[in-house]
Amino acid sequence: MADLTDIEKIMQNISRDETDMKGVIRPISRQRYCPGCGEKFKRSHEHINEGYACSSGCGYRPTKFYIDLWWKNRNYFLCSDKTGQPLDSYQRAKTLLAIINSEIQTHTFNPTSYTKSEIEKYFFKNQIEKWLHGKEKDKLKGKIAPSTLRVYRIYVSKYYIPAFQNQDVRDIQTPDVKKFYYELPDTLSLKYQKCLIDTLEQFFSTLADDDEIGKKPSFKKLKITVPNRTPKWIDRHTQDTAISFIEDERDKKSFIFLTRQGVRPSESRALKIKDINFTDGTVTVTRTFSDHEIIEMNKEKNIKARLLNPELIPMLKELCANRFPDEYVFVNWRTEKPYNRNIFNKIWNDACKKAGIAISLNNATRHSVGTQASRAGVPDSDIADILNHCDDRMVKKHYINKDDLEKQRVVFNKINNIANIRKKKKK
Repeated sequence: MADLTDIEKIMQNISRDETDMKGVIRPISRQRYCPGCGEKFKRSHEHINEGYACSSGCGYRPTKFYIDLWWKNRNYFLCSDKTGQPLDSYQRAKTLLAIINSEIQTHTFNPTSYTKSEIEKYFFKNQIEKWLHGKEKDKLKGKIAPSTLRVYRIYVSKYYIPAFQNQDVRDIQTPDVKKFYYELPDTLSLKYQKCLIDTLEQFFSTLADDDEIGKKPSFKKLKITVPNRTPKWIDRHTQDTAISFIEDERDKKSFIFLTRQGVRPSESRALKIKDINFTDGTVTVTRTFSDHEIIEMNKEKNIKARLLNPELIPMLKELCANRFPDEYVFVNWRTEKPYNRNIFNKIWNDACKKAGIAISLNNATRHSVGTQASRAGVPDSDIADILNHCDDRMVKKHYINKDDLEKQRVVFNKINNIANIRKKKKK
């Protein structure tokens, strides 16, 4: 006879009398007695599937049950299934008892899987909150930026929890994460979708590393490729045109610095007097703002002195004169504090709107400085030093090099020459 499948074994157990299985189904303590006559409920032999009934014929039956199980020299009282569903009918309790017996036979039974506190512990929403708590600790240790933590919280509340809710993380498999991916709104950019999937994979990797799950779902077929796009940029004249539409002269200085030096806006807002060395003509970026919090490390985590653009030195000397080393270089005159990110962007966006220029602050400053240098023929390694990139590959990825354009011009010239020669031959 062929081996029975797991489902067939469970169905076979259900069809057997309860007395043949390990464990006994009982009404919960407050439902052991009939509310009509006060007599104790007894097993119904006439209607075996109904379990318990009143012997006096009142018609009352218990509606809540538990399984009393003796296993490996210990007594267990199981009141719900693996999903936390209470045993609200005798048939449900009997089905669960059959499943448990099947697991005992195959040596896969784990009583903690049927304990409510243990069940809820493995709910996706509880595990993802635990993961977030770990990320909060990482933020305090400087391992992730506050802005990154904020994004994770958005992912969790807006996308992950609504999709997985009370699913047991031990039961979530590849088809479940595929379903999540395919149900993402088409309005989300590819980059945003990639970040959502990559972060979800990171969460399941953490569960696997912590031995909370045996094996994480496969994300191999969910890899999203985001096309590389060269950021928008503007030339120096256009930068200065936008700056000319900034109303207050005190605000303009911050943006002049950005369009000449090429540091990130969040780094310029965190720059202090002590970071500028006029003797050497250098600036050292040692901190940055992230979600209104100061992080004592720049994004590249590579702190080194960089040459100041000589054009900026007179303006910076004026700004730094008679001030203390720990004061911020660029201070919002309205609040006498460093510029808030939202205010900073608003000043730039308002000026661009008046000037009829559509470009973000980061693209108009750092990316534009890099592209201007690249198109002027400055070697990639030198641009990487000025902008403090980790390596030359970042320069190749983000900026159009003059040499690349020249190579393309050579190709078109050759094509055009061949075409012209053929025209002459036809004549």
